Amino acid sequence: MDRTFNNRHISMGTDISDYVEGARCPQKTWVTKNIPYMNNFLASQIGHSVTAVFVFPDGAEITKSGRLITVGENYIVLSDSAAGESTVCSTDALNFVSIS
Repeated sequence: MDRTFNNRHISMGTDISDYVEGARCPQKTWVTKNIPYMNNFLASQIGHSVTAVFVFPDGAEITKSGRLITVGENYIVLSDSAAGESTVCSTDALNFVSIS
């Protein structure tokens, strides 16, 4: 699926580090300038610190924090530089995101 970002044509799976200043994304990333969906908006926030709240059908709630480094069609990747690890999170249960 092809998209336009910052008036440049890109394809799904394109590393957006050439398109977003300061983004360093070794993973392939899906981005669009059209922002009607949460993952599209989050893709415009790559590099920012975020706190993501995941709420599951049974009422369980998990909060994850880190620097947003990649956004896919149905996942995000958060980096915790202090712990030296990255976490891949499914967006299926992602309900709230605070961005700083």
